[in-house]
Amino acid sequence: MAGLLDSLPLQVRTLLETASGNISPITEKSLDDAEKQRIADAILASRSYKQSLLDLKNDNALKEWQEKDYKKYFPNDSAINLFKSGAGAVGYDDYYNARQSASDWNMLPSGGIRNTLGQFRYATDPSGNVVIKDKYDFRNDTIENLPREVANSKRYEPMTTAEKIATLAKETIYMPKAGLSPMLGIRSFPSRLGNAFVGANKVRDVNIKLDPRFTTNPTEDDLYYTRLGLLK
Repeated sequence: MAGLLDSLPLQVRTLLETASGNISPITEKSLDDAEKQRIADAILASRSYKQSLLDLKNDNALKEWQEKDYKKYFPNDSAINLFKSGAGAVGYDDYYNARQSASDWNMLPSGGIRNTLGQFRYATDPSGNVVIKDKYDFRNDTIENLPREVANSKRYEPMTTAEKIATLAKETIYMPKAGLSPMLGIRSFPSRLGNAFVGANKVRDVNIKLDPRFTTNPTEDDLYYTRLGLLK
């Protein structure tokens, strides 16, 4: 079984392992070099964008929508100093900007990090390692328009495995508070599957350390092309 799981993409492997009761920490040893590189690329995309916002702010060149993002990411000097220390957060837009998957349904390796870690925070230690500490769970995981009652992971806890499967199948077609909504059912299936079989009880610590060979800080070229895109 372990050999079969090892051959699966990260997001599928992690979900199946966790659903079956494996709550051991997810570390860099859980990842291959390609997966570590995707983490680094997402952080690089995030830092390129945010550093470009800082540079544009210094040049009084921020557009109105960019000003809103700037205030969101840098509400005060402490946030700026934290970013300059090598810390920050990766969001779903950063995966897109890193040319990784933008879909919850991507079961290929390209969606492995996005659909395993999702949004996460990171820091840089004195040795230059990037450290990610987070939790892997599906506590009330949701997508746009999914009713809160359906996204409530606690509702699945008293159900048997057969009841969970039946509920997932039924609500893919007809959903409480949403009615007949197969498109929403299909879009939300990965989220509902995680809520049903992982939920808030099968929580795994995420403790990943990327050594300095995985570059996460933008080069001058990275910043040049990011700024060029923002000035269009």
